[in-house]
Amino acid sequence: VSPAERAQWAGLMFAQALPAGVPRALLSGRLPQLRIAFFLRANSNLYTTLGQGRVQFTFYDLWEDFAALLPRLQAQQPHLLVAPAQVLRLIAEAQRAGQIQLQPLKLFSVAEVLEPQDEQFIRAAFGLPVAQIYQCTEGFLGITCPHGTLHLNEEWVHVEPHWLDAERTRFVPLVTDFNRTTQLIVRYRLDDVLRPATEPCACGNPALALAAIEGRADDVLYFHAQSDGRLKPIFADFIRRAFLLASPDISEYQAVQVGERLQLAWQVRAPADEPHLQQALRAELTALCQQTATVLPALEFVPYQARPLHAKRRRVSRQPL
Repeated sequence: VSPAERAQWAGLMFAQALPAGVPRALLSGRLPQLRIAFFLRANSNLYTTLGQGRVQFTFYDLWEDFAALLPRLQAQQPHLLVAPAQVLRLIAEAQRAGQIQLQPLKLFSVAEVLEPQDEQFIRAAFGLPVAQIYQCTEGFLGITCPHGTLHLNEEWVHVEPHWLDAERTRFVPLVTDFNRTTQLIVRYRLDDVLRPATEPCACGNPALALAAIEGRADDVLYFHAQSDGRLKPIFADFIRRAFLLASPDISEYQAVQVGERLQLAWQVRAPADEPHLQQALRAELTALCQQTATVLPALEFVPYQARPLHAKRRRVSRQPL
């Protein structure tokens, strides 16, 4: 992006992301400096555009030791805390454990799927709802409105839905940005799976409201239909729900489809009866297959393998043979 496009992006981001009253407080001097903490795997010139004038933008590199980042975060005392969902969860755990004491004005989840149980935990730790910013290389695609609904940024980016099912419950976006001239983005197909809201948002914004960003197309599993054996999509949200219903003690999980097998792994908050958990999860997945008229693939229970923070969390995924 050019310097002019970076400035335009920064202005749009500030206009939609800053809490009410903050711009006026900055201009009047009542707020001497706005402090932003940004956790991600890599920084860029686009993001650092935000750190000018009275705005302090601090990048926290997720390739570094996470425990070493917490004292820096405590010293900064950010007004805006921006991080992937799993990182926000870890910061919230540190807050509840008394390792840090932060009082942010706003929380933003970026770069990963924000699941309801994580949002609830983070919200409880800080007493704030968790907003989302839908941002990628192809542009600033969406942000949560004051009513808590994630809207696509359709006043700036044209989004065409490529529907993934006949019922039109989920789609991948084809993006066109008419404002960019340095690198053209024209009908660029993203790999994200979006679920539109079924009702318009009460905020009055006519831009498309999303119920959720469910992950990537590779997060969609495929089971054989009971009727004719053809492959039917099983969206990641269905698998997440199965884990949630199987046990509230499951804190982390992975479901990976490899060919005709479905590998399942999890972590629990306390010692648990593993055979009982396996039985409960099998029952939930069996019920899912009954609801979707599909055949349950062979289940393989494997040890949970934790991934480093600099690796994007994907709890549900599909791997080629």
